[in-house]
Amino acid sequence: MLIPGASRRQPVPPPPASAPLPLPRLLLQAPLLVYVRPDDEFLAKQATASATFAVEGRAVAKDELLPMRMVMLVPAAKLPAAR
Repeated sequence: MLIPGASRRQPVPPPPASAPLPLPRLLLQAPLLVYVRPDDEFLAKQATASATFAVEGRAVAKDELLPMRMVMLVPAAKLPAAR
């Protein structure tokens, strides 16, 4: 419904497909992971898929590392290489 006297906004055209949107520098950098055990780092390299998430409910000081958890999908055929 239009209100008399109200100005109409013109839709903003999307940017051309050839021009990628600039990403913030923080999004371009991968977070630094510090592995507690060397086995974890090896399995992370063998994994076909992995995801990390922050641990909730733990207080973290300003200059401390953020505690994270990692879930990895490692094929059974690659597990003997870890032994």
